[in-house]
Amino acid sequence: MPLPPAHRSTLLVLAALASLESGAAAAQETLSPVTVTGHSAPEADSEYRPTRSSTFTKTDTPLKEVPASITVVPAQLMKDQAMRSLADVIRYVPGASVHQGEGNRDQFILRGVSTNADI
Repeated sequence: MPLPPAHRSTLLVLAALASLESGAAAAQETLSPVTVTGHSAPEADSEYRPTRSSTFTKTDTPLKEVPASITVVPAQLMKDQAMRSLADVIRYVPGASVHQGEGNRDQFILRGVSTNADI
């Protein structure tokens, strides 16, 4: 059974496109390989991952021995992210959020409890 004229023209167009693609693929140039190597700077890594704290327990204690869930925002991160206020720092703490309080002051909500202390 012969194909209708509309189907024949569609097949011809598809065949022409296929031949163009195969010709374009053959004309592509192969580039030389590029090797990228890198390493983590140990001093930068230690500034972003503190291991000790003297604030929470009032003694120099390893963080893995502190019996509480704490979040440390390192000083280097504050400098790198240009954090200028406590509200900027609180935005990086899980379970804490900042709202505009009375008198244009920052109001902190820590784990669902609104604070009313002036900081």
